[in-house]
Amino acid sequence: MSRTFSEVSLGVASIGKTEEKSWTIKFHYEQPTTAPLAVYGFEPWAKAVEKVTKGRVKFQIFPGDSLFKTKTDAVEAIKAGIADVAFLYAWAFSPSLT
Repeated sequence: MSRTFSEVSLGVASIGKTEEKSWTIKFHYEQPTTAPLAVYGFEPWAKAVEKVTKGRVKFQIFPGDSLFKTKTDAVEAIKAGIADVAFLYAWAFSPSLT
């Protein structure tokens, strides 16, 4: 297949000019916003990721079981797309561990 110079030039000119993708990640955790894990862990981590990615990755944070009940619904909620990320303990995977 033969391409004209203008077709090739157009293709080369478009390299690097594609729109950068961005993501908003729904992050759920059961602790209150005042808990040390939230204050020193989750919140700074989310801000650091946003900074390093120059805002291409943002977080929508749902603390204090505000999106769903972690102990009963976490795994199914993530499977259903209600949240993208959730902090949960081993008991969330197996009721026998509670």
